[in-house]
Amino acid sequence: MRFIPFTLLLLLFSSSLSAQWLTGWNQRQRIAIQENSGNALNSYQIRIDLLYQTGMDPQFNDLRFTTQDGTTLIDFWIETFQNASGAVVWVELPNLAANGSTDIYAYYDNPSASSASNGAATFIFFDDFSSFSGWNSISGGQIQQDASTFAPNVVLRKTAACDPQGGWKAIGSSLNNYRFIGREIRASNFPDCNWNRYGLENASFNGYSLRRNADVTGSSEFGIERRNAGTASNATGPTLNQPRGVWYRTEIRRDCSTGRIQAELFNNDKVSIGLEDRIDNTYCGVDRIALRGGRDYFFDYMAVGQFIELEPSYTLEETLLSEDQLRFFRWEEQQLVWAFSSLDELANLQLEISPNGIDFSPLAQWAAPDFPQQFSPNVQGERYFRLAWQSRNGQWYYSPILVQQKAELVWGNIQCWPNPSPANISIQAAWPAGRYTLKLYNNLGQLLEQNKLEFSQNQRLEYDLSPWPAGQYRLLIEGENGVYQLLPVVKL
Repeated sequence: MRFIPFTLLLLLFSSSLSAQWLTGWNQRQRIAIQENSGNALNSYQIRIDLLYQTGMDPQFNDLRFTTQDGTTLIDFWIETFQNASGAVVWVELPNLAANGSTDIYAYYDNPSASSASNGAATFIFFDDFSSFSGWNSISGGQIQQDASTFAPNVVLRKTAACDPQGGWKAIGSSLNNYRFIGREIRASNFPDCNWNRYGLENASFNGYSLRRNADVTGSSEFGIERRNAGTASNATGPTLNQPRGVWYRTEIRRDCSTGRIQAELFNNDKVSIGLEDRIDNTYCGVDRIALRGGRDYFFDYMAVGQFIELEPSYTLEETLLSEDQLRFFRWEEQQLVWAFSSLDELANLQLEISPNGIDFSPLAQWAAPDFPQQFSPNVQGERYFRLAWQSRNGQWYYSPILVQQKAELVWGNIQCWPNPSPANISIQAAWPAGRYTLKLYNNLGQLLEQNKLEFSQNQRLEYDLSPWPAGQYRLLIEGENGVYQLLPVVKL
């Protein structure tokens, strides 16, 4: 049973949640990151699913990411994207305190920018096979660079003998916890060696492999196997639809501190097809990638990064325009004041208020051309404010958030277990008897469901995640007195 403490923050004075701006970029999106495992993380690769926004390059070439100061660039790699729709991006977080939170910014809207996606800079190990070096044979197996089968793409080809023959390459580090990412295909039928089998192992060739019966026309086995001196054993896993001739993306995830080992199959758009998840404490510590199994199969890329079972969660927050357009938004005594560089492109303007920094509603609204430059909210207690304005092309934009006054949050530490969970989670804290509102949000900040409940004092809450797909969510618990807490939760 795992208990996850969440420290409640006291906002001690009015402050602006703003940051400096990256020169040359016109828009950015704030991304709130929360550490959930109780471990300090350094150079951790987090997956972020971005939706296309007006002003973005359709192929996401103008993306840049910075730390919370708004200007310090951080490495990232775009694993896949759909033109003018969305992208799966891996961002390397420089550091994240245990149970801490931070913001990063995704910048876009710079027509002169070229792509800065860089797998080698983002991951501990990365190979896209544009050059070919460092691969070694296992028991006479053959690993080759192939520039013709999928030209103009250069790929890696596992050919010749069957399992356990193959090849290996050092990843340059010894890891207990890791994530392997790859894109692979069984292109055509061969008379033998049906299984694609690959994973991470140590110098004695002990470790774990993903295994899939790839030379089929429909459904077949997928899962995990243990490797003992290169020999496969203890295979487990489900039956998944995975016909040959199709590119698949795969992940292997290992956390030795908990014994967790996972293998997951995705389609080419990085949508999950199925998962094998088990506990196995036999081997820890790996230093190489090993490719074994059938022939012929191909890899487009491979990457290895960090992994921890209870991963950081993220929320895509407001989209902001550069200060070239909104010059400032701030407190002056008891008034909110603001100024734009130009009002010519504004169609509508509204001041929005929230009790918790998530659920905003209009407090005041104005239409062109009658835009004020100040407003007195005249509300008590902790409140959050932001400006929202609509351009004449219909796009809405948002200012940084301003916080008013302080909140005494009195629930203390909240216990939440098990987290992650395939279904029910239990939540308990020292909350008083009364009425509470529960709201579940996805990682895009979209409200999925809302429930009003009557709590008895110190009551344990059971919350059911089973209706929702696997992923990261935020559960907001809000009391009648304005006290609230936001819990990152993970559905397996």
